[in-house]
Amino acid sequence: MRDQRQATLESLPKLADITVTTESNGMIDVALTADTSQVLVSGVTAGATATTVTLGSAYDASTSPALTLTVTSSSGTSTLPDATASAVGGQIGADVYVANTLIGSPDSVGNTGMLGNLDQVAINLANKVNTLQGGGYDNYGNLSTYSIFGTTTGAGDIAVTTQVADDPNYIAASSSASSKLDGSNATSIANLRSDTTIVPAYQTLVTAVGQEVSQASSNEASQKVLYDAIKAQRSSVSGISLDEETVSLMSYQKAYEASAKFITTIDDMLSTILAMKT
Repeated sequence: MRDQRQATLESLPKLADITVTTESNGMIDVALTADTSQVLVSGVTAGATATTVTLGSAYDASTSPALTLTVTSSSGTSTLPDATASAVGGQIGADVYVANTLIGSPDSVGNTGMLGNLDQVAINLANKVNTLQGGGYDNYGNLSTYSIFGTTTGAGDIAVTTQVADDPNYIAASSSASSKLDGSNATSIANLRSDTTIVPAYQTLVTAVGQEVSQASSNEASQKVLYDAIKAQRSSVSGISLDEETVSLMSYQKAYEASAKFITTIDDMLSTILAMKT
């Protein structure tokens, strides 16, 4: 039963970090490290009051942090501190890291992670295109009065204005009122691809995704080597060595054979003595 309990305890940290306290009678208390007030097991009682402890999650990309975790038991519902990966740990902590740190929150609520960076790229693109658009002349020969992009708060709402979408002649392609077809302003807009806050910034964002995946794979491999080494080290102390057990069995066998030989010798001696007396 102790082995079964130990196996269960070893499976829990895969999900989240736990704190284990051993009582004087050998029983244990198990609590979430992120919120030690939430007891999973106390001695022979589950959830401190024989009720199931439930871990809940809610994801909303429009909030910061986007992913929140709650723990519900008979003592009430509490939100894990900041819902940070370091506080939660395990597979759940990894999910928290991906949602709140790697993906992050939009510019409008937190400007963190990849969502925040992508929003900044969209905002910079819209603002700089509209600035150039406002200083050029459209195909009607008029100084532009229509923006190409509407009010942009992030990648989720960037869009071409209705006026330009309905009539592309409103695009200010020219820098001269006298030559509406010179296309120099359109060239300036196209050259924004070299602006460090737009295309290169987006490329950096995409590269960061690949780097994160590569780093995650590398960390997994490193942690597996470390895990295997620690597991082997623990087994060398608490595990069973087949070689040692074989040696012990051979020792017991030799001891048994020696005892049997001793008894046989004593029996022969007694038989000889009795024969001499008769």
